[in-house]
Parts: sequence; structure tokens; C-alpha cells
Amino acid sequence: MLNRSICIFPEFNNGEEIEGLREKYDPLHSFIAPHITLIHPFKGSLLKGELIDHIQDSLIGFKPFEIRCQNVTGADGHYLFLNIKKGNDHIIELRDRLYRGILKGHYARELSYIPHVTVGKLNGEETFQKALHDTEEFNTEFTSVVYKISVEQIDEDGTSMIEYEYYF
Repeated sequence: MLNRSICIFPEFNNGEEIEGLREKYDPLHSFIAPHITLIHPFKGSLLKGELIDHIQDSLIGFKPFEIRCQNVTGADGHYLFLNIKKGNDHIIELRDRLYRGILKGHYARELSYIPHVTVGKLNGEETFQKALHDTEEFNTEFTSVVYKISVEQIDEDGTSMIEYEYYF
């Protein structure tokens, strides 16, 4: 069974600043590029062609859109999120369209979805609070035009490989 997810990999002109945060706070920084998760990792035996057909059918008529990210906040007591300030509605619509049909069974209703770029995952309350304090003044603005989504395969060691990209 393959472990996959579907993400947006924004292309920011100043993305090295995000990488600096991720190197410091995110243990997955060397496994996957900065991203916005649309479909959380799921295991299944879907054939690549079935998934491609689903994506193409689900996203008919979808157009490129701009996102703007700024400010870091905490979530769930151990994550650091770079917040999406513009483009949330488009991201949520993408996600909603994709979670229909053959991916509906992978939808986790117990998880609230807030579009974001994860820039950290910390262990322990003290470490988390220090990271929040250290990123309080991180106000850089990041903009990008989203024109594609990517299906990634996730290896057992956590390494990510792009399996398919859909351009709209």
C-alpha cells in the first residue's frame, strides 16, 4: 500500500527565510519542502491512474490564485504555523473538491482544517513557548501564485517524492 498526500508547494521569492525557520524548528525540513497540505497522508491501493482521473475531474475549471502568508502562530501545543492571510477560500475549495469521491473515505472529520505552512514541530511546553517567543517578530510577507497541486509519495523513512503534478 502506498502512503500519499496531496499538497501545494508554494514558490516564494524569499522562501529561504521559511527554510531558516524550518531548519531550526521542523524535524521534517530535510524530507519535504515547505507546503500546504490539502489531503493529509493516507495509505491505500489506489492506482496512480485512478487518482489522476479523480484529481482532473474534481478540479475542472479551477484557476490559479494568489496566496499571501505572514506571521507565525502556535497550534495544538507543539506546531508552529506560518499563516495564510490571502487565498484561504481557494485552498479550502481545493481541499473540499479533492475529498469527494474516491478520497472521501480518507477524510478525517476530527481534524479541524486551517490552511497553513508548518514551520515547526516542537516537543515539550517549554520548547514550544520559547519558539513562539522567538518567532513573535517574524513578520515577513510571502506571496506566491498557486497554479498546481502535487501528489507526493511518502516513504517509510519520511522522505517525500512527487508522483504527479496537476496544473490548473
